[in-house]
Amino acid sequence: PNTISDLTDQRITRYTTIGLLIIVTLGFLTWLVGRSVLRSTRRALLKENLAASISHELKTPLASMRLLVDVLLEEEEGFDESKTREYLQIISKENLRLSALVDNFLTFSQLERQSDAFSPSRLDPGELLQDSGATAKRTFAGDRLTVEPMPSLRPIHADRPAMMTALLNLLDNACKYSPKEKQVTLRGYHLGSDVCFEVEDQGTRLSKSQTKRIFQIFQRLDHEDSNIPGCGLGLHIVQSIVQKLGGRVEVNSSHETGNRFRILMPAVEPRATSGLGRQVQP
Repeated sequence: PNTISDLTDQRITRYTTIGLLIIVTLGFLTWLVGRSVLRSTRRALLKENLAASISHELKTPLASMRLLVDVLLEEEEGFDESKTREYLQIISKENLRLSALVDNFLTFSQLERQSDAFSPSRLDPGELLQDSGATAKRTFAGDRLTVEPMPSLRPIHADRPAMMTALLNLLDNACKYSPKEKQVTLRGYHLGSDVCFEVEDQGTRLSKSQTKRIFQIFQRLDHEDSNIPGCGLGLHIVQSIVQKLGGRVEVNSSHETGNRFRILMPAVEPRATSGLGRQVQP
């Protein structure tokens, strides 16, 4: 009897174990299928939102350029030189804005495909600051932007076009959300073993909850001016680029007015420990 009872217990244990394995396997397969479905749904929504964003964002500069060209072509008594120059300058700025939008969408598409298309090289941070500042002034910042690079910044290892895209997105964001009479400052300095690229605006201070979600994709914060252009891609692209290049992005809104966005990139060469001390943010 004991033998029969033992065999019965063994069979029950075996069947129970098999049943649990089947349940666990089915649960795991269900999780995999659900994850795949969620990923497919997310990609579909992402493509839909991206298509809508592209359509919306490209319409404004295209419509503006078309209108200005039509006005010039309708001039019956010849072109007025001052008016023509003014309109051409506006068209030039809109064209630069259009190019920046296209670059953003291409960069976003590249990042979403997990493409390893970046080509890091040794870069001079001072040149990056000056070039991105000059481009921003021509495109959207005008005289509102001040560039303050610290001399003798240590080189970094990064992709130049990608870093330019990240800095221009930060500057564009700062200009859009700062009052027109306020200044935006772009500066560079050493912070520990990193080279810090900082954009300081004088716009509305971000709350702690806003700083946590501001880098999320298609995230746009509520603002008193609902006509500010944008689709919530800029800061997401900044963070994605910087993280892929081995850096990090921070935002500090603890001071009384405005916000400070920082891109921190590791310096190529370590600082000498000769008692000179570290150069940090003033």
